[in-house]
Amino acid sequence: MCKWNYIKPLAFVLLLTVLYAFSFIIIDFIDTPVSDISDYFIIGMKWGFVVIATFILLYFISINKYIFAVFFPLLTVSCTALAYYRLTLHIQLTQMVLDLAVVNDMRTSWEAISWLLIFYLLLALIMSIAIVIYRFKYIIFKYTWIQFVVCFGVLLIMDSIWQISLPLS
Repeated sequence: MCKWNYIKPLAFVLLLTVLYAFSFIIIDFIDTPVSDISDYFIIGMKWGFVVIATFILLYFISINKYIFAVFFPLLTVSCTALAYYRLTLHIQLTQMVLDLAVVNDMRTSWEAISWLLIFYLLLALIMSIAIVIYRFKYIIFKYTWIQFVVCFGVLLIMDSIWQISLPLS
């Protein structure tokens, strides 16, 4: 029973990471051109690296249940919107695209919002709230300050080394 208390939070974050890996992260790699097996290997390594960084980020926000309650639904809804536009319009929402939408005619910008997008956003919000409720009721992290400092340090190191942070950006 005691070992399960340590494994349960890890399994929770691992499950969330797998969900993100096959729901959101893989979408960024779908239309990447490949010509041979080495390209598949490189793309697979980049995908795996982004999945590892996502695991660390999700673990970081999961340590505190109140931080998780605020940031996890925001992260899930924003990832859902980004994935929707990547799959439907084949665009990545960047700062330039968003600035253009603000400067553009409002009617043109509103045409990019569909009922299907609103449905997916609501579904993502409902699912993320259910996961937050599960986190509040059943997941307890031990030694949270140590885990918080370690995760923050790893994220800081990953962001400060340009060879690592470049694929993540």
